[in-house]
Amino acid sequence: MYYIVMSKIVVYHGSPIEVEKPVFNYISRVNDYGYGFYCTQDIEAAKEWANRYTKSGILNSYLLDLNNLKVLDLTDPKYSPLNWITVLLVYRKLSKENSMSYHRGIDFLKQHYNIDLSKYDVVIGYRADDAYFEFPLLFMDNVLTIERLKEIYLLGELGKQIFIQSEKAFSHLKYIESKQVDEEYFYKYRERLNAAKQKFEQIRDEEMYTAGTRLRDLILGEKK
Repeated sequence: MYYIVMSKIVVYHGSPIEVEKPVFNYISRVNDYGYGFYCTQDIEAAKEWANRYTKSGILNSYLLDLNNLKVLDLTDPKYSPLNWITVLLVYRKLSKENSMSYHRGIDFLKQHYNIDLSKYDVVIGYRADDAYFEFPLLFMDNVLTIERLKEIYLLGELGKQIFIQSEKAFSHLKYIESKQVDEEYFYKYRERLNAAKQKFEQIRDEEMYTAGTRLRDLILGEKK
């Protein structure tokens, strides 16, 4: 469930610990959008995130005032899924093998679809946690088509996250409360991982031989 009250939104951060005061520039760069604080308006997703590694995680709630903040919404229809994938490839840490295999595709995407996130205080985008990061990699492998990738987005399977990046945005974040998450979300998270894995296997088998636009088609089209 996503909701906005005027220009203020309630966001949640699932964690093994209580986070009353998020620390600017503390989180590791190896995340979807770089250094910052990752939240969501989806309370169920936040509870699962809290119980990734424990059966007694913490749901932290905040009020985020978007007034006078520069917000980039990558889920807006004016942006392509390719914008989102390119941002992921800039900030996510790929294996050495993948970096070598995808170097031509990565260079092409960065040249045509990259967005400078440093201009924004807050970024709204799809979530590519470990359960779903394989889908963008399927696209890089020229298996998943752009059309199918858009379909996955529209079905809402990836979910959305809110990335709080600038020091100014951190100052607009007001702590509400922290609550312990029920043990059931430890198992729900793993069920979602398994469901994502099954979906990945299904799509990989189906998409190999379907018509549609793949990354190689974009690269070849540029050369014509």
